[in-house]
Amino acid sequence: MNLIDVKSYVHSIDPFFWQISGDIGIRWYGLSYLAGLIAAYLIMRQMVKKNLSPLTVEQVMDFMMAVAIGVMAGGRFGYVLFYNPSLLLDFSSSIPFWGALSVHEGGMSSHGGILGVIVACIYFGRKNKIPFLHLTDLCVLGGSLGFFFGRLANFINGE
Repeated sequence: MNLIDVKSYVHSIDPFFWQISGDIGIRWYGLSYLAGLIAAYLIMRQMVKKNLSPLTVEQVMDFMMAVAIGVMAGGRFGYVLFYNPSLLLDFSSSIPFWGALSVHEGGMSSHGGILGVIVACIYFGRKNKIPFLHLTDLCVLGGSLGFFFGRLANFINGE
């Protein structure tokens, strides 16, 4: 018998919040993305209302859409590029036809998502004449909550 008896906790939390059938359903990981985006939107809208940002209230939702697309596209592209580049050459006759779009095969990378957000900030800033650094500052405020929710989902998924 060892002097120190170490026990570890291994959970068996279902990764589905609501499972419809097989691999179809609402997962905790998807809800974490949604929670992060909603929290970021609320923070940015509040900053605009207090005149702490040159954005208008209408632009906040437009910016959030650009950021959401950046997170999703960048996160997926980052996963494919850094972890499974063979998906770039994987074409099939079944939907979604291209391996890079087969989100059920692999996942997303946080560093790819960050690069996607940077691209979204550059695009939105140039289009609306808003300083890039201000937009990235807004993303840091909301993004920190997004990372918090993402880490909770990683725990639920046993990652």
